[in-house]
Amino acid sequence: MSEQEEQCRVRRILVALDASPHSLSALEAAAELAANLEAELEGLFVEDTNLLTLTQLPFARELSFFSGDPRRLEAKEMERQIRAQATQVRQAMAQIAERSRIQWNFRVSRGSVSEEILSAAAQADLCLLGKVGWSLTGTRYVGSTVQAVLSQRRGPTMVLQKGGKLAVPVLVLYHGSALSQNALRMAMQLFPGKHQPITLFMLAEDEASFDRWKNEVSEMLQAQGWTAECRLIVASNLRNLAQAVKREGGGPLVVPCEGPFKGSEAIRDLIHQIPNPVLMVHSPDESEIEGSQ
Repeated sequence: MSEQEEQCRVRRILVALDASPHSLSALEAAAELAANLEAELEGLFVEDTNLLTLTQLPFARELSFFSGDPRRLEAKEMERQIRAQATQVRQAMAQIAERSRIQWNFRVSRGSVSEEILSAAAQADLCLLGKVGWSLTGTRYVGSTVQAVLSQRRGPTMVLQKGGKLAVPVLVLYHGSALSQNALRMAMQLFPGKHQPITLFMLAEDEASFDRWKNEVSEMLQAQGWTAECRLIVASNLRNLAQAVKREGGGPLVVPCEGPFKGSEAIRDLIHQIPNPVLMVHSPDESEIEGSQ
């Protein structure tokens, strides 16, 4: 195995879990990856201290599922609901892991959700998140945890939608750089059983750069038994990128975090526009992640 391939190797996968459909979709995808890669899968359930703090506010209320009437949030009831969710998620993980025949573990921590995920992800080669979750009070939070993780984590991170599948073809954004090549290698490693053409969106400024990159990539892929379908996306005009991705199907999109996608805000906007799973790959020597905090 080359040094570049060793850098992309995935031995331990972290999946952040709650009881939302997006989270459980991420669990299914994480188990599939762990089985393909013979990697260990760790599930993390975070007892959100923000929810527990909410019960201490005198005006905090929740709506009854049956009557629709507001009622006071009680700390003991919140604790009970959180424990019940953790038990439900652990049971789901046990069933999926047994079916996938993978090594796994599950743990519960308490604190800020994003901080706990970031701390646990520091020990993982790959982190998976559901795009959207739901609080126990029924209030939808749209990607707040994902946004925090995207703006701070340097390691490979995949965000999945509800019902997202690791389908084909695999899609890769390509800038003609060393990081783009690492992203391509990671795509080949994460989906080793899917030797169908990889679709590359080459963010080039002109036809000459596109042709040069296409030749370089073709030689690299052919040496490992892969082929590629290359699409030119003019780097100065990315307005049609989301539509181009959608036309290729629902396969995972691998994004090297450089150029127009250096900051987390641009990646977040792309994730909001497409239904595909999105995998972010950063430079291993990157000192800090730019993006909105």
